[in-house]
Amino acid sequence: MRRLSPALLLAAAACASAPLGPPPKPIELGHGVLSVEAESAEDAAELAVVARAAEQALPALEQFGKPQAPVRVLLLPSHAALERATHRYGYRWLRAWSRFDVVLLQSPRTWGLFLGSEGQIARLLTHELTHCAMFQAAGTARSWTHEEIPLWFREGMASVVAGEEGRRWSARELGETLRESPRLDPLSAGEAMQREDPAFVYSVAHWAYVLFERRFGEQGVRALLALLREGRDWADAFESVSGESERAFERSFVQELTALR
Repeated sequence: MRRLSPALLLAAAACASAPLGPPPKPIELGHGVLSVEAESAEDAAELAVVARAAEQALPALEQFGKPQAPVRVLLLPSHAALERATHRYGYRWLRAWSRFDVVLLQSPRTWGLFLGSEGQIARLLTHELTHCAMFQAAGTARSWTHEEIPLWFREGMASVVAGEEGRRWSARELGETLRESPRLDPLSAGEAMQREDPAFVYSVAHWAYVLFERRFGEQGVRALLALLREGRDWADAFESVSGESERAFERSFVQELTALR
């Protein structure tokens, strides 16, 4: 076997450690309402794939009309970078996080074997852009963090809009679990259980939102978000739209699921 000369080894090491250059230019989509950019030059090749996926997901951002503010999708080079940016540590399954006008996305090239296809990215971005659309419909850049929209509604809406039913437990399976844990308050337990049992939490959110939308329709969803935007708190807005407290809604949700056999 031939060995590389010391000079060639030094040259190779220099190339490997050489800076990759500046991040690629952002890609604008949807007449300026959405952009995709990368934090690192490592993701230059990934940027076009994510942009195509983001274009497929664009209707989710515009489901309540034109966004108040443009949204940017920012590719982060690693899961550690996502954790640092979101201050959420130990969520190994987390791949993205949304705020009022930004989606922080772990670069799909780091998701793992057989993961990170354009279709998978589009579905995830549909989920995340639904969050942005909801935050912008319910508040402003200053007020959105104070709306206190519960996890089941936030994640349920995003899961339903993204068509993620196939990734959730079935309503029947969820009902069986709730029959076995009669003391569990599934809607209020989400925040505490999210890190360790995301499958259960996101399944609860999905089916609770399905029930809300079935009862009150898209008009009810829009009315609820509009009340929040006016400054009403969550409990008051929810009861104004549904005619019942969130606690009463939770009881009927559990009853409906546990009745499934």
